[in-house]
This record gives sequence, structure tokens and C-alpha cells, in this order.
Amino acid sequence: MNTKETILDILSTVEREGISEMISYLEKSTFFQDPASSHMHNCYEGGLADHSLNVYRIMENYEKNFLTKCNSLSDSIKIVS
Repeated sequence: MNTKETILDILSTVEREGISEMISYLEKSTFFQDPASSHMHNCYEGGLADHSLNVYRIMENYEKNFLTKCNSLSDSIKIVS
């Protein structure tokens, strides 16, 4: 699965109002083609999406290891990262 498919798959599990509009916006925008930076980290086509997925994975790991289920941030982590 490529980065775009992975991100869209993750976002499709979010149970919040407006998520389908956010997914539609991301698909229509240049998000999946844009670099994360002009000349620093992930400065290549698709770098922004790769960076966002990396942030998500770090936050997901943090949540699994340091947060309890009663204060889960799963949907927030998916949206923010």
C-alpha cells in the first residue's frame, strides 16, 4: 500500500462529522504531491504525505505506550498528523 492509500485508509476509520469532506479535500488538493519543505526534510514530491504519515506513526506509538484507553486520542491523532 502506498502512502496515499495508507493515509486515506487511516482517515476512513475516523468517526467524526466532516471527515468525508476532509478526505475529499485532500484528494482534490496537491497534498499527496507536495514536498514537506522546499529544501530541508522530505523535500521531494510526496514528501508532505510521507512526513504526515511518519508523524501519525510516532503519535500512534506514543498513544499505545503512554496513554490509557480512558484518554485515547486515536481520532485526534489521525486528523492532526
